[in-house]
Amino acid sequence: MKGFHPPQSEMKKHNDLSKTKETLHVVESIVKVERILICEKIYK
Repeated sequence: MKGFHPPQSEMKKHNDLSKTKETLHVVESIVKVERILICEKIYK
């Protein structure tokens, strides 16, 4: 018997949420970079 731990499902839910937010942030950054690159190609 170890110390009390929160239920696994709750922990997993929380982790999934933060992972989802991180992933969204990464995707947004990539999209911004791609847009900038595309614009630079068009205007050169």
